[in-house]
Amino acid sequence: ARSASPNSANSQFFINFSENSFLNGQYTVYGQVIEGMKLVDEINRGEPPAEPDRMISVKVAAD
Repeated sequence: ARSASPNSANSQFFINFSENSFLNGQYTVYGQVIEGMKLVDEINRGEPPAEPDRMISVKVAAD
């Protein structure tokens, strides 16, 4: 995610639970849940969530 400036991005990312057309043309889609959707469904939602979940370890795999 970033501010209105195109060059202000950092390491944030979105997990979309529904269509977010406001992101079209401005962000790159780089992943898809291929297993563990039950865990994704358990993520606390909201902006910001009352009790945010924390990522302890994240791995990005590539072919």
